[in-house]
Amino acid sequence: MTSPHQCIVAVAVCCPLRQLFDYQWNAPQAPQPGALVWVPFGNRHLPGVVVERRDHSPQALKPISSCDLDLQLQQPLLQLLRWCWRYYHHPPGEVIAAALPTCIRQAKALPVETDQLYALSAAGSNMNSSALRTKPAQQALWMLLQQAPQSREQLDQQLPNWRRSWRLLCAADLVERRSLSVPPIASDLGFAQAQEWQANAEQEQALAVLCGAQAAAGYQCVLLDGVTGSGKTLLYIETIKRLLQQGGQALLLVPEIGLVQQLREELQQFLGCEVAVYHSGLTDVQRARCWLQVKTGRQRIVIGTRSSVFLPFSDLRVLLVDEEHDHAYKQFEGFPYHARDVAIKRAYELNIPIVLGSATPSLESLHNVSQRRFRQVQLKNRYGSGTQPHWQLLDQREHIRAPGAGTILHPRAAAAIQDALAADQQVLVFLNRRGYAPLLQCPACGWSADCPRCAVDERHLHMNWHRSQRRLICHHCSHEQPQPRICPACGEPDIAAIGAGTEKLEDQLQQTFAEYPVHRIDSDNMSRRDAMLDLREQVLNGQPCILAGTQMISKGHHFPGISLVLVLDADQALFSADFRATERLAQQLIQVGGRCGRGSSEGRILVQTHQPEHALLGELTQRGYHAVAASLLEERRLMQLPPWTYQAVLKVESARRDQIKGFLAEAAGLAASMPQVQQHQVQIMGPIPAMLERKAGRFRYQLWLQSARRDVLQAFMQDWIAQVDVLKSGRQLRWRPDVDPLEM
Repeated sequence: MTSPHQCIVAVAVCCPLRQLFDYQWNAPQAPQPGALVWVPFGNRHLPGVVVERRDHSPQALKPISSCDLDLQLQQPLLQLLRWCWRYYHHPPGEVIAAALPTCIRQAKALPVETDQLYALSAAGSNMNSSALRTKPAQQALWMLLQQAPQSREQLDQQLPNWRRSWRLLCAADLVERRSLSVPPIASDLGFAQAQEWQANAEQEQALAVLCGAQAAAGYQCVLLDGVTGSGKTLLYIETIKRLLQQGGQALLLVPEIGLVQQLREELQQFLGCEVAVYHSGLTDVQRARCWLQVKTGRQRIVIGTRSSVFLPFSDLRVLLVDEEHDHAYKQFEGFPYHARDVAIKRAYELNIPIVLGSATPSLESLHNVSQRRFRQVQLKNRYGSGTQPHWQLLDQREHIRAPGAGTILHPRAAAAIQDALAADQQVLVFLNRRGYAPLLQCPACGWSADCPRCAVDERHLHMNWHRSQRRLICHHCSHEQPQPRICPACGEPDIAAIGAGTEKLEDQLQQTFAEYPVHRIDSDNMSRRDAMLDLREQVLNGQPCILAGTQMISKGHHFPGISLVLVLDADQALFSADFRATERLAQQLIQVGGRCGRGSSEGRILVQTHQPEHALLGELTQRGYHAVAASLLEERRLMQLPPWTYQAVLKVESARRDQIKGFLAEAAGLAASMPQVQQHQVQIMGPIPAMLERKAGRFRYQLWLQSARRDVLQAFMQDWIAQVDVLKSGRQLRWRPDVDPLEM
């Protein structure tokens, strides 16, 4: 019999094993579920979280090394994490790790909870500004600090590149840091200082639903289905403002880091208070500081990417998910959760409202509306003076036979761009492929630059040529090699670049429209911190220019000067084997097209295609996204595909194909003997190769599982994965289940 201060606890240890581990608790204070601990694990010490107390254990137990009760996870968050590892059938410790900052997982010191101000020292205050006249960056920082001490966040906003200047001034003893005690939790968000905006009748009706959810029923999932430019962001802001008048916290999820800063500026402008951000672009210390401030309630409003759904909010009152359809909310590596779905579950457990916003809602959300699980609020008109753009399909087959067919642009597209620029308007050209060309090929012997590590059906995939870096890069596994100067096979000096990426597009646009600036927007060109912010400032000045980019520019950004959008190579997804490809294409075309016509100028969308008669393109341009979505939902119903059914997949990787096939044969045999399969409640498909069969030197195969009932599939997965986990053939390869998969 253990004493009150000596008991057995089950711990989710941050490791990839699918079980909880029992340890001896010897601390004076009784353990509570959610307590953060460090435990001996083999020859290491790993972090973990206490999940529950146990009455007994069949073996002798090691004691817990240390614990930190101040960092205990609240019960609602722990319950959410427990649901996650059961629903996604993922190791508990890896799920727990997703909710902990890197500093904690690596047992590093957490940032001290004090506010630091950056200020001039006594020497700096007495210095004359002329002493820095030859050092403009340092002078700018000195002049800013002379006005008043600044926080790190203030410096980041006003002088993004201030850190080097700070180090130089610090070396000269001209500046210093000052620590202030932590202020009390703010009860007033500063709404009185917020900028006001005028809602139209359609938005007022939407607000009545969005803000009435809290008072009426607590939990309610509202699909805010608004056309591009309809003012959804303003509704997010007003919803936060109204629901947080009496206190509490709010979380706004966004799919990409590039959207965070623009949204943060808008929220701060219209709410009149500081808004925190949380994403992978921050340092470990910055994320840990935000995590702590959210936990203590000091940060009340957070904008973050998918991992922020696990932040330890102490009093969360409303959840919002922007661009809810976006597949970036799905984690494809490691713990394969979907942040939108986890957010819905968290709102349900906390009994708070959640808003899912999109101009192109996912078929899953539209299906949930039809089943009355979600409530739909529609915004059919643009906010302010913006009007819906007009669509036009350009037949690329005409261009191939026309003079000048070597250019990327259709002649009518080039003329439309020239007309828009001459009218002092801005243009967006969309091509969802970075690099200069997707293929380098020798015209003499047929050699092509292929990735040695990636293949489909024994055929190696081509590497993309990045001319600016003079490198060949595989966009699937990131393998790189130098650009060859001559053909490696025959010595031919003139290797042909086939196809076009954003680098080549930028070149041709600069040559064709030499008098206007061209801004390339892709992950290669926008990797520098604040690069998107700098570009946004240039574009918002209203001067005529061309934006040429990938999906980075296709959603969320508000550039009122754009009157023309040109979409290149729109046919990529029309004949894909992935049943979700047409949905993604329709969403992408609507989203990128929605960047134009948001100001005073009428918007036009030109789509270059080799398939102008394709039914999807015709229906999308003539009847809109919801007509396409209705057709796709009916098609999915007839084919018994999600969202009408539920899927899971067992994904396996290994350098040896025979290892995979042997393991999957055993796994399939176990599945076939289970009652759900024998009673035809669960169907098995495979083993089948992934669409990208070999990636980074590893073969990839899958078993697909499908059922008409989610609960049946979940019960099957729980028993089946437990049996698969003990197969000896699975120990020499990587495997993991993926529930509600989004890729094949």
